[in-house]
Amino acid sequence: MSGVASALAKKRALAAGFGTNANAVKYLNQSFEGLRSECLSRGQLFCDPSFPAAPESLGFNELGPRSSKTRGVEWKRPGELTSSPEFIVGGATRTDICQGALEFVDKFIGDCWLLAAIASLTLNEDVLARVVPSDQGFTEGYAGIFHFQLWQFGEWVDVVVDDRLPSRDGELLFVHSATGSEFWSALLEKAYAKVNGCYEALSGGSTTEGFEDFTGGIAEQYELKHAPSNMFQIIKKALDSGALLGCSIDITSAADSEAITYQKLVKGHAYSLTGAIEVNYRGRKEKLVRVRNPWGQVEWTGAWSDNSSEWNSVDPSERENVKADDGEFWISFSDFSRQYSRIEICTLTPDTLTSDSLKHWSVCKFDGTWRRGSTAGGCRNHPYTFWMNPQFKIKLEEEDDDPDDNEVGCSVVIGLMQKNRRKMRKAGEDMHTIGYAIYEVPPQFHGQKEVHLDKNYFLTHAQKARSETFINLREVSTRFKLPPGEYLVVPSTFEPHKNGDFCVRVFSEKQSEMQQCDDPIEADIDEEIVSEGEVDSGFRGLFTKLAGDDMEISAVELQTIFNKIVAKRTDIKTDGFSLDTCRVMLNLMDESGNGKLGLAEFATLWKKIQKYLVIYKKNDLDGSGCMSTPEMRMALKEAGFSLNDTIHQCLAARYGDADMTIDFDNFVSCVMRLEMMFKVFKRLDVDSSGFIELDFFQYLSMFPYGGISAQISASRLKADGAGSFESALHFQNQDFEALRQECLEGGFLFEDPCFPAEPPSLGFKELAPYSSKTRDVEWMRPTELCDDPQFIVDGASRTDICQGALGDCWLLAAIASLTLNERLLHRVVPHGQNFQDGYAGIFHFQFWQFGEWVDVVIDDRLPVKGGELMFVHSAEGNEFWSALVEKAYAKLNGSYEALSGGSTTEGFEDFTGGVSEMYELRKAPRDLYRIISKALQRGSLLGCSIDITSAFDMESVTFKKLVKGHAYSVTALKQVEFRGRMERLIRIRNPWGQVEWTGAWSDNSAEWDEIDPSEKDDLHLQMEDGEFWMSFGEFLRQFSRLEICNLTPDALCNDDMSHWNTIKYHGAWRKGSTAGGCRNHPNTFWINPQYKITLLEEDDDPEDEEVACSALVALMQKDRRRYRRQGQDMHTIGFAVYEVRTS
Repeated sequence: MSGVASALAKKRALAAGFGTNANAVKYLNQSFEGLRSECLSRGQLFCDPSFPAAPESLGFNELGPRSSKTRGVEWKRPGELTSSPEFIVGGATRTDICQGALEFVDKFIGDCWLLAAIASLTLNEDVLARVVPSDQGFTEGYAGIFHFQLWQFGEWVDVVVDDRLPSRDGELLFVHSATGSEFWSALLEKAYAKVNGCYEALSGGSTTEGFEDFTGGIAEQYELKHAPSNMFQIIKKALDSGALLGCSIDITSAADSEAITYQKLVKGHAYSLTGAIEVNYRGRKEKLVRVRNPWGQVEWTGAWSDNSSEWNSVDPSERENVKADDGEFWISFSDFSRQYSRIEICTLTPDTLTSDSLKHWSVCKFDGTWRRGSTAGGCRNHPYTFWMNPQFKIKLEEEDDDPDDNEVGCSVVIGLMQKNRRKMRKAGEDMHTIGYAIYEVPPQFHGQKEVHLDKNYFLTHAQKARSETFINLREVSTRFKLPPGEYLVVPSTFEPHKNGDFCVRVFSEKQSEMQQCDDPIEADIDEEIVSEGEVDSGFRGLFTKLAGDDMEISAVELQTIFNKIVAKRTDIKTDGFSLDTCRVMLNLMDESGNGKLGLAEFATLWKKIQKYLVIYKKNDLDGSGCMSTPEMRMALKEAGFSLNDTIHQCLAARYGDADMTIDFDNFVSCVMRLEMMFKVFKRLDVDSSGFIELDFFQYLSMFPYGGISAQISASRLKADGAGSFESALHFQNQDFEALRQECLEGGFLFEDPCFPAEPPSLGFKELAPYSSKTRDVEWMRPTELCDDPQFIVDGASRTDICQGALGDCWLLAAIASLTLNERLLHRVVPHGQNFQDGYAGIFHFQFWQFGEWVDVVIDDRLPVKGGELMFVHSAEGNEFWSALVEKAYAKLNGSYEALSGGSTTEGFEDFTGGVSEMYELRKAPRDLYRIISKALQRGSLLGCSIDITSAFDMESVTFKKLVKGHAYSVTALKQVEFRGRMERLIRIRNPWGQVEWTGAWSDNSAEWDEIDPSEKDDLHLQMEDGEFWMSFGEFLRQFSRLEICNLTPDALCNDDMSHWNTIKYHGAWRKGSTAGGCRNHPNTFWINPQYKITLLEEDDDPEDEEVACSALVALMQKDRRRYRRQGQDMHTIGFAVYEVRTS
């Protein structure tokens, strides 16, 4: 995983401009300026910890710690080798580069290839200045630290070294200058050795490798015996584009090295080619090339040499143009081709060239990787795996504009370079044998990027071109002339299953485009959700037996279950499901984040496992019981996943065994993790932009638990306004308008798959499928129950709510209170629903659930027994809004039976979003009147009731006409002057609309005659309307309980009302981490979640003598009614408040 993060970071850095020569990447994060400044301030010389003066920096074999060639080696600074060291003396020249002991490591080559490239650098001051920065030396600012810039696989790196150099007997062991006091070449060699791991890693190579690492260009090599017919044009074009050109003559033995022929050409010696021209000679055009010997002397003495007679037959004006300097000479191209063996061309990138007169080539580069089992397919000799190699598309649109070239086409040089192989020599590895093939892109894929051609294409199509050979060099490059079009480049190792990193570069004379061809990253996952109603009795019984008392399955239990099942199968290979795999499966299915699966979640998971087993067996082509990694690619595609090469590499490395096979356990783990990651991303990417943004907490939290993504998603939706009443969330992702429209267009009535008309929707114990209470239950629509069903008849009222065979009177009392506040009622029961226009058997209601409003969709199939509704019904007979509200609330909580037993305050909160308080009036606080007054000012809902002592007391009427066990509403407070003092009154409403208090201050009591008539008129006394006044003292004596539901600001319509400031946080208790219990458990109490409240401003109540901040703190546990089906219920909860003292 760290490698993926590193690749992403590198990609972003390149996009930000890092890696250019002007903004080189700091190799190993070492900053030259920072380190030098630090050394100067400390008065110390730099010692490089990344490339220490130790044996391992010399080598591993011939230069290993125990080799005789490294015996007596000392690391010394230039100041210890000479009295007056200098960085560069009189400019950099070829004589600064004398080869050292590396020539004895490999008697034939050594690192002369590198030194020849360095020598070529000295001929181009601009290129040299890029590699060897001038801001360093042994005088001012010297701190024993130097730096050089090298091109490495697509980016420039700034390499820092200390100046401790390997020496023996007072002489440098490796490269040194002829002057003895000049050290730039030795230090450059050390920097290059550091980049490649050690000095010995530099042994053996090609000058072109050095050319490229010092210029960033792309090198081609031509054997002149087999040169193309247009070789002279290639040379001219290369020179016009500012390329570096070198040539050499092969040697046949070591004795030939730098031997001089009779015509003064030096064998085994690196020349530079600096010019090409055609002159008029004896009536024809003669092709000439100019060659430079870096020695500055020893020149060709044959035809067209400096003093040859051929120049006498050339016009003097042309002769002046071809004048040669010392060490430089002209030679006819025909003699050049006969005398020299090889020519190397390094075409430079546009950023290397400083002259605008030069013709710039267009450059494209892409990085790639071959990974065993996923993207290392080998060459075309391996058709079963060749298609798995990375693929790159080149688009050539414009032909060359060369008038001398009769061939029509686009010139391109394609180079394939393997990365970091020299570094791996220490581990016993070396260069792979590499090459590439070129195919024409089929017309149907023109212009497309997200396509990775499969095995069938390569089996039925021939290659258009290929690299000249497969060879074990760092880079393979070949020049092509192709017609305009789109081409596919497939780079590969010769053998399959070889790990390696590479880059592909395309240099084209005209503008070209290049892109990696890869499959899009997407998933088509079937949302096969099994509801509890769909679970058959056999599976339900099995689950009950397996799940235990809590009726939920943990990861350990899941492992036991699945391993018992797969142990019986002989057609698949597996070591059994690991606990890690089971946790992955559980995280995918566990929406609540409690770490366990319920019945429906387990049934859905089981269905998935069966589906993936079918796919697994189908793609096990050889019937071995396990899949190979190529087979896995096809299986993942069949499972609905389209993935790119990088992801396939990660999956093969993570889930494949050493023999590149994948057993069933690993396959399931892989697809489950993929499904979870796609779902998490989709959930967080709410606007489908393809991008998500996470803070550090979210990033860390989303990996252990699948449920975290739901929390992050909910948090973001909340921030965007979702979950407010105006933008309620769709419960279970059901959109009322869309579903209704679908039903109307299809001509059918809605049937809710999430809350089906089946026994599990009724209940789990008293109302379980086999209970006598649910026998003969039918589900019928209102249109089947009466001739003229209505949603609401003459407005909603208390008589619309008659209790049925369910102990949910607490809920019905809350619904009844809603009917007293039309605005709040219509928040829960949206307008515009009926059984006439637009009827499709679908209705919706809105409830507040733990901080957010949800829109709950239901069908109108209601449970009926003996032709009558089982539960809530209206006295009207044909009115159904209350029955449908109850059904929606039952769906929200899992079943009808889950609604049995509760408090009216719970209903208040779920219908308003408020927070409730309850006061026992026998123990009422002294300032209760003030509390009620402030609550009414804030628009709160207030209810009161009288306790019952037995079931016979329910709704019994006292002699003063108060109803026991009955929910009243408190609607007003008032103080009136009575008999010389202030009397506090409270107004109460009986939702029946009749049966009123007959004691003091009732409608006809004598007390009213003793107060000011105007005050009496203000109190709006009406006879027998269900509303009455009583003294506050009598209220405290007669009633048992007061409930206050404080509404949130969005529930209030009157701006004059005093709003509470509301703050809400979600939390979780989790066994073993954040479930610490109460203060009775001091060893764990501290691990509970903690929240800090800062109260800044005191209350502004002039009637309140106490100076303080009023705050109402409420703790609500979530979803516990839903857990009743699993045998759980409400926890016993509470909270403690501590003062935070500042130190």
